[in-house]
Order: sequence, then structure tokens, then C-alpha cells
Amino acid sequence: MTSLLPYVKIAFQNGALGITEPTADGICGLVPDGAVVINAYTDNNGAAYLITSLACVTKTGTDALTYEMIREFFEEAGEGSYLWVLNAKPTTSAAGVTSLQNLSNGACRTIGVVTPITAANLDTDVEALNEAAEGLVDDLYAPVLVVAGTPAPSTIGSAENLTLLDSNRVAVVCGNEVTGDATIDALLDDAGAVGLLLGRIAHNAVQTSVARVSDGAIKARNMALGTSPINNANAATLHGKGYITPRTWTGKAGFYWSGDALATATTDDYGMIPRRRTIDKAFRIAYKTLVEEVGMEIPVSSTGGIPNGTAKAIEAMVETAIEQGMTNQGNLGTDPDDDTDKGVIASVDPDQNVVATNKIEVSLRVKPYGYAYYIDVNLSFFTTN
Repeated sequence: MTSLLPYVKIAFQNGALGITEPTADGICGLVPDGAVVINAYTDNNGAAYLITSLACVTKTGTDALTYEMIREFFEEAGEGSYLWVLNAKPTTSAAGVTSLQNLSNGACRTIGVVTPITAANLDTDVEALNEAAEGLVDDLYAPVLVVAGTPAPSTIGSAENLTLLDSNRVAVVCGNEVTGDATIDALLDDAGAVGLLLGRIAHNAVQTSVARVSDGAIKARNMALGTSPINNANAATLHGKGYITPRTWTGKAGFYWSGDALATATTDDYGMIPRRRTIDKAFRIAYKTLVEEVGMEIPVSSTGGIPNGTAKAIEAMVETAIEQGMTNQGNLGTDPDDDTDKGVIASVDPDQNVVATNKIEVSLRVKPYGYAYYIDVNLSFFTTN
């Protein structure tokens, strides 16, 4: 047996820096408030750049607000995350959303808008952003969630009620980071912490709530509503009106997001960030799967419909794609006590007359998670079981 001399052994350990491996679900975009100086990029498409670090951007006075939003994004999402950025301010934020998604070839899953939405234009601007996002579904088959910021109203109770809108592709954040640098904070006061919320979304799986407390506090030095400190009474008012805003939890340091609301009715099936992201991911997978079948010959049954075997094959193809891309990734709310529950059901009616219509209709349903936003506990003493 070989004898060993005394030694000091040092092993290099990797993974301590928190550098992320980006996934397609977390690819984000940013529509700037002015010209952005990009000095390094992973990819570019003329007027848009894919960056993976704050170091890719040069800090100048040309568009200091966008620089701060990019800083917030990478502080929350982590270095190595993917962020597409337009190189200049578009004519409107809605036009910027459309342009950026086209320039990124539909890569962005969530797009943040740096230019704040003022109270006077809140309804019309949110609706314009939602219309732009809906247009990308129809024209590019690339659904996207939009995050916009708005200044805190002088009187919190006077804030516009976003739950009266029908814009379930737009999240509006009210509340801003406070860095302690007066120059920077003057920029952030009215902007809304778009970068921080966008970064949390990029970091999360599609089914995960941005308000999940176990994920830790928002990575901000301090937060406020304009120049006013955060308090939970104001947060509750804004939350009830459909805004996403910072709040605190007793016994925990830092600030947390109030919820996941989108600018739509609370009864909307897609009225929450995780529900919107989940159904959008299912859309993309279904599209990628079924686009390969366009123009394919379909056998015809003796009754003029689709043979049962062909219908079942189409169902299985779609369900397998969703299962592999979502169920196996924990994106769907399957029953852990039921081995047959895959969280997805596809159905094709074999009685469709594909000869007459040249069309196949597929019904596709996916199962979401429920969310423990409210927890009631009945607490008392006991002396016997």
C-alpha cells in the first residue's frame, strides 16, 4: 500500500455565484425609454440585441432609466439570463412590443416596458399594450406577457381600477426601488420596478407565483411608492385594484410582491401571471407540434370523417409533447395520487368532415395549479386528543 505524505487538499467548487442557465421560458425583452448603448451582445438583429449581463450595456446619460431597469433585471434574474433590448425608444411602447418580438423572432416570453404609464393614459395605454400582445399571437404565433410600470397616485384610493379592464396580457407594477442615490432615485420614483418584476418572472418557472414567499425578498435595497414608504394598507388597496406592488411580511426582512394580478377581472381564467405563462407555454408547444402536420394527407373513414386510429394518433402526439415539455417539468397541476393524470387532455372528434373543410379541430386542455394566497388557521389550546 502506497503511503501518503501529509498534505493540504483544496478542491475547486463550482456553482456558488448563482449564475443561471437560461431556459426558453425565461427569455425576456425590454422596450427602452431612449437610445441604449450596447457594447457586447450574444445576438443581434439590427435594431435589437440579446444581452446576458449588465456589463453588456454602457451607462450613459442618454437613457439612464433603461440602464437602471437592466440593472434591476440582472440583479433579480441573475447574470447569464437572456434579455432582448431594442436599441432605441419606439414611437409608442405598444409598437415597441411588436417590433421587439418580431426582431427576436418570437423568442421573448415576457416583455417589460420602461416608459411609465401615466394615470391620465392608463386605460388606453394598457389596452394598446394588450392589443399589441394579442396581435403577436395571431400574426407570429408568439404569445407574450407585458410588464409595465406606473407612478404611485398622490392618493392611493384614487388609483384606476385595473380589474375593470380586459387586458389579461398586461401586468402593471406600482412601486419603485430606492437605491439611496438621489440622482438614480429621481429616475425611479415614477417608473415602477419593471426590471425587478421582469427579473423575478425570468427566474421563475412558468407555474410559479412572483409572490411566493419562500423564494425570498425582492432584490432591492429599499422600495417605496414614489417618495412614500411602503405600507401594507396601501399595498392592499393597490392589490385589490389589480396592481402588483411591494409589500412586507411581519418577521421577514425586505419586500415581497403582493400578487400576480393582470389588468383584467379577477374571474378571468388567464388573469394571473402564472396562469398566463402556463397557457402560453402550452400554446407554443401545441403550435410547434401541429405545424408539422399542416398539408399532411388525412385518411377518410367510410362515413366521411377521420378514422379513429388517426384521431387517437393526433391526440397522443399533442399530449406527449405537452407531457414532455410541461408535465415532466412540473408546470402543470397533476394529481400526485393518480398515476394516469398527466395534466393534459387532447381530443379530436372523428366525425369531422375533413374532406369538405380541409380543417381539423383539436380540443386541448391543460390543468393549472391552485395557489395558497390565503391561509386560515384555527388555533386553540387542547388538553386531550
